Amino acid sequence: MNALSKSRISIALCACLALSLAALTRCSGRVESFVVRKNTERETREDNPRVESFVGGNNTDRKIGEDDYLSHIPSTIACWVMTTNSSADIDKSKAIAEGWGKACDALEFIDHDTPGLEADWENGYEKIAGKSYRAWLFMFHKYLLDGSKSRPEYDFILKADTDTFIVEKNLRLYLARFSPDVPHYIGKQLIVDEGISIVAGATIILSRSALELLAEATHKATGPCSKVAFFSNSAEDVALATCMRDLGVYPMNTRDKSGAERFMVLNPNTLANTNILLPGWYMQMSFNKKSGEACCSEEAITFHYVTLEQQRDGVLEYISGLWQFRSRV
Repeated sequence: MNALSKSRISIALCACLALSLAALTRCSGRVESFVVRKNTERETREDNPRVESFVGGNNTDRKIGEDDYLSHIPSTIACWVMTTNSSADIDKSKAIAEGWGKACDALEFIDHDTPGLEADWENGYEKIAGKSYRAWLFMFHKYLLDGSKSRPEYDFILKADTDTFIVEKNLRLYLARFSPDVPHYIGKQLIVDEGISIVAGATIILSRSALELLAEATHKATGPCSKVAFFSNSAEDVALATCMRDLGVYPMNTRDKSGAERFMVLNPNTLANTNILLPGWYMQMSFNKKSGEACCSEEAITFHYVTLEQQRDGVLEYISGLWQFRSRV
């Protein structure tokens, strides 16, 4: 049995994670389309070229400071959120559009009703790899492949779920480390087999260069980046990782110097409580298996499985070594 087969088996064992989200996809309704863009004046990169800094072998060498962010041209980020036409996802999508989604320079909510999207996938959680394939290509053609500009306007493409929460400031500070012209594949690393890791689907960031490689590779009729490969895979993150690995692009080590995670795949309340046993799949697949203060970096960027109330009414703060939601009111 080859490594890829083992990888798929390992992910299949964790399919129970999908139950709550799968239930959402069975609901019916209509998805509203939200597109948010920030029109800001920026210096052209030709006149003020970006300098890549602080990129070590594992990118955990130092703490990010305000000066690091301010010394760079701010990264431009196009975000897409995988949603459905369930009432729960519609409510969460609205909360994102009114909340952390405003941090994105462009924001798309991806479902069958998204204008300009080739929506040829089947519904259901086990079919979202095909949906993800179409979404990445949609974002490439809409936000990177623009013949009217000498260079693409966007540096990074970020994918999130409707129950993902993003800390804008830390996101931008972290991305300031990386050149968009180098292929980067960024997010929470999960171990799926010995020597093989993926970026968890809760939040995936591709640099402009990485998405360009992906888009070019999808022209092949067969192979890990083909439509056939994605549409036949039940796990979107495994499908993308397999493609990226074939292109020679591997997940970044996104943990900080202490080993604490910047990208979380659990709710901050779950990770903060040392009296709660973390899920078995997490203990098996995560590099950092700790809860409490050792779990999450002060530079945390994303959390997952957040509730509608947290998404809509919450403010996430770092207090006494723990990330905690407080109400806006």
